[in-house]
Amino acid sequence: MKRLQRCAPSVLVRVARQQRQCEVFLESCLERRQWLQYGFCYYYGGHARHVSSWLVAAGTLYCLWNDVHASSERNCYILSFIVFSRMAEPYRYGPLRGMMLAGSMPAFMRCQVCPPHFTAEECVEFQCQNGCHACDRKDCWRANPACALRGKARSTHEDATWGDTVPHMRETRVTCTIDGSIIEGRRPERWWLQHRDVVFTVNNTEHFVMGEAPADECNCLIDTLRQQLHLECDVRAVRAFVQARHPDLIPGEYLELQHHWRDVIDGFAHFTNRDLKPCSFQIVCVDAMFIGHGDVEGNGSTVLYIARQDANHFVPLLRRIVADEDDPHSENLDSTEAASIDSAAISTHRNHWCQ
Repeated sequence: MKRLQRCAPSVLVRVARQQRQCEVFLESCLERRQWLQYGFCYYYGGHARHVSSWLVAAGTLYCLWNDVHASSERNCYILSFIVFSRMAEPYRYGPLRGMMLAGSMPAFMRCQVCPPHFTAEECVEFQCQNGCHACDRKDCWRANPACALRGKARSTHEDATWGDTVPHMRETRVTCTIDGSIIEGRRPERWWLQHRDVVFTVNNTEHFVMGEAPADECNCLIDTLRQQLHLECDVRAVRAFVQARHPDLIPGEYLELQHHWRDVIDGFAHFTNRDLKPCSFQIVCVDAMFIGHGDVEGNGSTVLYIARQDANHFVPLLRRIVADEDDPHSENLDSTEAASIDSAAISTHRNHWCQ
């Protein structure tokens, strides 16, 4: 070893590289859960007495490594019986072992995601267009050498399963009723002014009506969050605080919920000397133009409900107490009497929106 290190270090480097390649290959075989098939092909291919047996073993290894699969389960078992028994023909118990392996762990299994009639080439094309079966990225496929999850089984976590089978991390169900009727889809601008009773329901438990917020200098997001936190502070000072954190923000420009709500909370904490931290809040924003859509920002325990009108104006959502249908005392209540709304939080300027 010392002599090789002095005289031919490149030989040691080449040997180490080959050893690492073998280790990576064996790890890939184990991760693919086809280690028995790989071992069978390598053993009988390496001890082949006929060229045909060696070619069958080499072809099978190529198909296993590149996820070449049969078009049906029937063809899968037929091909597995043929190749595993054929490559071990010269040995006494080789064909029997090959048939046992083919029956218990067949090769060329068809893809469980693509339609059953797809060939291997169609499966690759399907993955490139719709997402890789391993990493979910487009323009990639499971046997791609550049795939980050090549040969690895998908996680057993329920979120890793195919399809929309579990609720999303921030999934929120939003419905809207106008004068007692449920509505869906896209609505025109300021459509709610044509109706007397507009109620948004979040997750079938929370009922809200829309409040109002002034649109002066497009500070509606700041004023909306201020109302929901029941704070008294200078909205323009908070705007200047947010502006200082975002030098590229044009003065008087519309504030976006995703990019600016955390800075608004920090501004409230700065000017009110209260212990307010963005990590303590979650903001549920209901889209009043696209019914059923919206945004959820943050993961805090305190939830603030707001609405976005006409895609560019924020207003607070005010809780509404819905009368219990089973309560006989609530049968004669008018809808306006059954709603408990903090009227002090509502601005009187109904026709002001962000321009």
